[in-house]
Amino acid sequence: KESQLRAVRLLTESQVPVLPKQEGQKSVLPPLQPPISKRSVVTSGSRDNLSLADAESLLAKLGQESKKGRRVNLNISWVVEE
Repeated sequence: KESQLRAVRLLTESQVPVLPKQEGQKSVLPPLQPPISKRSVVTSGSRDNLSLADAESLLAKLGQESKKGRRVNLNISWVVEE
């Protein structure tokens, strides 16, 4: 029970540090961090065993998405065979 009360107290207490005040001054809060961008996934996909031509075509489509102001992230792996 005591552990639960301490945990709740930790969660509900203010976590904003206050800078020490100097004589004749009020307490000063540190500057706020800018809001973190919350992006949403517009589309995602996975392709296996693409030929080089198919991969180039897919990259061209993804390039069009980036021109719309969207961020495109890729994970790439490949195999070259004889």
